[in-house]
Amino acid sequence: MKHPFTFRNLIVFFLGFSLAIQLAAQGNVTIQNVWKQTYLQSEAEEPSLGVQSKKSAWMIEKIANGNDVRLKHVASGGYLNAEKDTRFPATGDIEPGWWSAIWILEPIPGTDQFHIKNKWLETYLHVEKGTIELGEIQPGWLSARWKSTSGKENFTSPTTNSNQAFNLIPLGGNTFFNNFGANGISLSTMGIQNWTDIAVIPTVYFRAMERGVYSMKLIAKAGRPGSINVDIQGNIVKVNVNSPDWKKYSLGTFTLEEGYQPIVLQGLQKTGATFADIQAIEIQGDPTKIKFVDASLTESVEDSYYFGRRGPSVHMNYTLPAGKNVEWFYNEVTVPNGNDAIGSYFMVNGFAEGYCGIQVNSPTERRVLFSVWSPFITDDPKSIPADQQVKLLGKGPGVQAQDFGNEGSGGQSYLLYNWKAGQTYKFLTRICPNGDNSTTYTAYFFDPNTQAWRFIASFKRPKTNTWYQSPYSFLENFEPERGSVTRKVFFNNQWVCDASGNWTEMSTATFTNDDTGRKKLRMDFHGGVENNQFFLQNCGFFNHFTKPNSAFKRKPGGKKPVIDFAQLPKQ
Repeated sequence: MKHPFTFRNLIVFFLGFSLAIQLAAQGNVTIQNVWKQTYLQSEAEEPSLGVQSKKSAWMIEKIANGNDVRLKHVASGGYLNAEKDTRFPATGDIEPGWWSAIWILEPIPGTDQFHIKNKWLETYLHVEKGTIELGEIQPGWLSARWKSTSGKENFTSPTTNSNQAFNLIPLGGNTFFNNFGANGISLSTMGIQNWTDIAVIPTVYFRAMERGVYSMKLIAKAGRPGSINVDIQGNIVKVNVNSPDWKKYSLGTFTLEEGYQPIVLQGLQKTGATFADIQAIEIQGDPTKIKFVDASLTESVEDSYYFGRRGPSVHMNYTLPAGKNVEWFYNEVTVPNGNDAIGSYFMVNGFAEGYCGIQVNSPTERRVLFSVWSPFITDDPKSIPADQQVKLLGKGPGVQAQDFGNEGSGGQSYLLYNWKAGQTYKFLTRICPNGDNSTTYTAYFFDPNTQAWRFIASFKRPKTNTWYQSPYSFLENFEPERGSVTRKVFFNNQWVCDASGNWTEMSTATFTNDDTGRKKLRMDFHGGVENNQFFLQNCGFFNHFTKPNSAFKRKPGGKKPVIDFAQLPKQ
């Protein structure tokens, strides 16, 4: 329905016409959401919000008549449009006559803000539900208000000798605290907020890919003036944060060595409740030479920062003997003293449909964990159809069993067990097809205190007909606050036994990692052979790293497990 012409419409038209001309004349611009304080960006034709980067540069192209504009994404060359989806816009190639790619910038009187209205649909761009959407809006929605700044300060084409800013390191994904998230400070996609406690010391990490000279600025604000110290390689810079609006404060120019660089923040004085809110650190230089966690890891900024702060997961994938129906997998694990950090999962016996290993869940709780995924792919275990649910067949004394979700869904079991760093533990896993399109998975743990195997659990997985596939081990941190703590683990004496009872030692493996490492958002990942044992190491911002997909071989030890399968406990 078209709105009737009014004097107010006339005023809005002329204000919008003026705004369109001004923004079109600025060249590259950024478009910031007033509510989220993050920037309209696009990747793989999908608009989202993120920190300032090359992905958030836009050209506002004025159309000859009226206050109509097109929004061109600089990095991809695509245009923001609603041609294929009236709710979720996209960026991509357009046709000249598409009204779905025409936008009206409606200034909000008395502010430097505006609404972005699609001319074809007459609906507005907003992020009320957290994602970029088109729809009707309410007058007070900050989620539908936008601001624009010239991109000249923030974007340029990289050259080998450029000193322009390419890197805005968001504190939300790259900051850790000395008190592991206690009171006195908070961290979000907006960065550091509510910093009240002088004893809380934030540290921001990024990696310089080569030695070089870098200029830095701090992006901060304070409702009432506050001061902080910024420590960069022992160089202490005092910053007086004196503006209630986001402002860039120069930190200076520094020669940095290759590797991870900690930037330590220390509160000094505050005249209000907090020292300052800090959003990001701007570093000038070639973007290929600076690595840090950004919003590109997942589809949401929050999840990208969450998984980025957890750090890279690393895996050791063992080579199965060819042509055998493998039924059993035996492995040994040792966590060196001092490497049993809270939030660690030292996964020992993995397989294509699940895993088994040891965890550090809290200062007082440790577990032996065994999980099997359902063939129905979902993160919600309640949505699994009855004929695709993993069934518990039995569990050992003291073992808890339940459904699980959020990383696939299925059956999970765990034993509370106070395992010790420096002690070697043995695991045995069995996978056997039942002949009725189902497979049984069983896990055992050797308790060195009793010198006996303990039955963990047995699960039946439907719609599955398989022997043991894809034996592997991994190391992960599942606690984001502990992503700055290094952990290491050794795996040794890997053997498999086929359905005929023949044992084969596995002495070759391939190192891999997850997207956090593959995308080089975190590069503190390592693995290989040490003391003739496979090992994995991650987190803590160490500088040596292992190339993904590297192959390793240990010298076979010939220590075949001595296990009477018939005598293993059934409960």
